[in-house]
Amino acid sequence: MDDETEPVGREIVAMEPPEGEEELEVPTNKQMAHPAMWVHALPNILMNCRTKHGDAEDPAEGGDEEFNAEEAALAMEAADPYEPRLKPITMDAKVRVSNTIS
Repeated sequence: MDDETEPVGREIVAMEPPEGEEELEVPTNKQMAHPAMWVHALPNILMNCRTKHGDAEDPAEGGDEEFNAEEAALAMEAADPYEPRLKPITMDAKVRVSNTIS
């Protein structure tokens, strides 16, 4: 093989924004240092220590009411709701570590 035909590295090519859209302004390091510039991109951890609720399970037989899986799933989510995605980290609830440290 000829070494001259092998790519040595990756070339960075400047891209033009799509038609009708203006170019995005890149924030400065000073702007990025502010906590409000950062958001949660991944799902939050629920009280069940997972990122999503499990399937609603049918209770033991002999119940008076008919089991509705959709209502059970809604009740489960209402008891442990999801946090909005892309929420700024400045909107996080304060975590209390101990009585002397907040």
